[in-house]
Amino acid sequence: MDEENLGKDRPLGHIELSAGDYIQQNENGEYLEHEQKQPTAGALRLAGSSQPKGTLNYTCSFYPTYPTWDPEEDEEEEEETKSNGAARPVSNGSKLSHQRVVSNASTIARSETAGTISSLKSNEKDMAKELEKNELQQAESIPEKPKIEKLKLTADDLQQYESGLLVFKLIEGEFARTGGHVDVIMDDMAYASYSSTKIRSNKMTFNDVGDTMIRELDFSKITLRIIEHIDNDGDDHGDHVIAKLTGNTIDTLRRSLHTPTQFTLKDKNGRDNKITVMLKYIPVKMRLDPSESFNNQGTLRVDVLDAADLPAADRNGFSDPYCKFMLNDKEVYKTKTQKKTLHPAWNEYFEVPVRSRTAADFVVNVYDWDFGDKADFLGKSSINLEILEPFQQQEVTLALDGKSGAIRLRM
Repeated sequence: MDEENLGKDRPLGHIELSAGDYIQQNENGEYLEHEQKQPTAGALRLAGSSQPKGTLNYTCSFYPTYPTWDPEEDEEEEEETKSNGAARPVSNGSKLSHQRVVSNASTIARSETAGTISSLKSNEKDMAKELEKNELQQAESIPEKPKIEKLKLTADDLQQYESGLLVFKLIEGEFARTGGHVDVIMDDMAYASYSSTKIRSNKMTFNDVGDTMIRELDFSKITLRIIEHIDNDGDDHGDHVIAKLTGNTIDTLRRSLHTPTQFTLKDKNGRDNKITVMLKYIPVKMRLDPSESFNNQGTLRVDVLDAADLPAADRNGFSDPYCKFMLNDKEVYKTKTQKKTLHPAWNEYFEVPVRSRTAADFVVNVYDWDFGDKADFLGKSSINLEILEPFQQQEVTLALDGKSGAIRLRM
């Protein structure tokens, strides 16, 4: 799309993908993973134009869910079994239809026999036996598919499956005022994963079901909110949040897994809004790439501690060293200059936002300061940010690629 400040955004082209190209099953009926690592170049087409214009490079993958046990399904099966048991005569419907076939066949038999009652009865018996025999043979010829074992997920097992489908059932609510909607918002998403119908009464039964993808359960957050949509000439930024409640998805899931649970949302006047929800979790067979992790972005703190054994750049046998830190070819910090030393101690720190830890090109360059002249280059080193764990400081000593020396950092 081409973004427009005034009026609607304009389409620049689209690509259609066939789901069948990515979704396959094995002989047991289990769905298979289809992971595409190498990008495909697709021609962008505009509606009504036969000629493509432009190319989009993309990857597309399919990750199946684990077959997961659902107690509600068990209840439905039990109900079905009970109702089948109560209506036993109906299960003989197949025999009744056989009788109909037999009686039609018997009219043909009657014209060819003397028409005695005994001959008619024996004919019907033989035909019924034959039909039953054929039926059994047909049943035997259909191979029975192996039963797929379902995953019985408890609240304690959740942490083993980082990616999955969160299914939420909005059961009912008690509201301080009407006119709003109940929204479910996940993580850093700009739009709600689910929005209810309008709240028309102070007590409302919904029994609505929605679902959303959880990328990383350990770091995921879920927000329940009541919002009033205000239409300002097509601009929805005027939406008014009446009440909201945010929590860790994993804690909320443990509390509400297959259990109707009531949450209280207070509005700005301190009035209670009570919403009853039930959650389910269906794990997905997917290993999250480190570049897609929440841990891949954040704020990096660097403590520039000291350096040792730097090369001498001045005639007095010393250097006047300082450091420049470059992130993706952009200077993000420069230290003060330490005078006449080969073992400088800076003890400075800086913070910088990092959009992608795995893709970051982070480098420290060490220079010798000279008055009026161009600074002499003493050496540099690349800094690998993938070694860092969130909220855990790590000290590294990095060898410089000049004549000698190493620099010590804490990150």
